Amino acid sequence: MFCMTVAVPSPRDDVLLDNCITRIAHGNQDAPATLYERTRPAVFGFALFILKNIHDAEDILQDTYLQVWPVAGGYRSRGRAKTWVMTQDAGLEAQANSISVGKAILIQRIQELNDKLAFANLAGLSVEELKQLEETGAPGLPIGKASAAQAAETYAGTLAVDSITWEVDAELDEVPHYEVELQTAWDDFEYKVDAYTGEVLKSTASLSENSQTSSPAAAARISASKTTSVTLSDTRIAESSALGLKIKLDRENGAAVYEVEFRAGDVEYEIDTATGKVLKAEADHGNEVK
Repeated sequence: MFCMTVAVPSPRDDVLLDNCITRIAHGNQDAPATLYERTRPAVFGFALFILKNIHDAEDILQDTYLQVWPVAGGYRSRGRAKTWVMTQDAGLEAQANSISVGKAILIQRIQELNDKLAFANLAGLSVEELKQLEETGAPGLPIGKASAAQAAETYAGTLAVDSITWEVDAELDEVPHYEVELQTAWDDFEYKVDAYTGEVLKSTASLSENSQTSSPAAAARISASKTTSVTLSDTRIAESSALGLKIKLDRENGAAVYEVEFRAGDVEYEIDTATGKVLKAEADHGNEVK
């Protein structure tokens, strides 16, 4: 079989390009020129789109093919030869994905282990995750730290008003998982989240003196909407009149409370999270409201 040039791409093109790369890997002297001729427009167009400069795009074009020839033997035929050629230049991929060249090279090594993993998806992982992924043979695409934190938040039943912060450590070794610690005014919670499915494998609430529950955080406290309703009902103020309504979770003498603030009458309320009882109603000048 030989590589022929056609003006309009066809399904057969991918097969012929795959064959060109195979021939390059076996030392064929004519195949490199044929591959260059057939893929140059796509590679140059991609480079120009990223770099916005014709001269820079031409330089990258040459560098790309210089990197293609030595690694042709590692190409696995999947009918995507043009895409493979375009992604061989680490510098171009780095600019396309707004990452460092070093990270781009690391991603390319991972793709050699598992060519089903898309570069753009891998670029969203941290260098720490990528290194661990490479060490384990890149069996799949981890969900990432942000998704692991979101899975833990969903499991915990936390609310938007909880002012959540989180720390996530990737452990992609023997039992691939993320260790997630959620910190809220309500309590601190630790979770082990499966690195590939997002399933919460283990959960542990911190053993603080004020911890009232070992179940997800939302189970033992009323919702923010109910807190709002209780507050406005107590003050006989319509919700539409409560301007600048703010709700946040805090602690008062070791107990979890919602702090509800609004501008109607400049009164600040504190609400018990478990019962909705108004603990304190204080005017702007510091006096209690009777």
